[in-house]
Amino acid sequence: MAPSLLQQITSHLPRLERLLLIVLVLGIASTFVSSVGSLIVNVSIAGLAMTFFLYAYKPLERGITASDESAFRDAVARGVVPRVLWISCAVSAMGVLFFLLRMNRESSERMLLIGCVSILAALLALGILRIGGSRHLNAVEPVLLRAVPLLLIDCYLLFGQRLLFN
Repeated sequence: MAPSLLQQITSHLPRLERLLLIVLVLGIASTFVSSVGSLIVNVSIAGLAMTFFLYAYKPLERGITASDESAFRDAVARGVVPRVLWISCAVSAMGVLFFLLRMNRESSERMLLIGCVSILAALLALGILRIGGSRHLNAVEPVLLRAVPLLLIDCYLLFGQRLLFN
């Protein structure tokens, strides 16, 4: 059976993400040299936000039977929490982009706050699932590598600047 369009698109997301991260690093480095670097940074952050959003729709791997009593916990750990984290990463990245573009301050703060709170809620759910003994938390590891740094950036942009500059 031929893979669906969604499977074809999501198979290219890791390469696209790596490319956008390289472009982001080059854009940050070029901001010290020319004004074109900020445009490169903005485009790469928007691309990363799009990539994070598309990761949320990546089809789940099959192979887990739902015959035991912990099937609900495992479904939440494999399906719901990673998708919430991916969408939260996309919202956080767009909030950072709006902040860098100096768009409406309220809208960028709102997006940063929504991303921050939803990442914290998903981390709390992961902690509860971990205590409850869920076996399939390895599906969350890739998104945690993106969500935790974005959470720190969100917290800094929301609260750190007020503490430092007021």
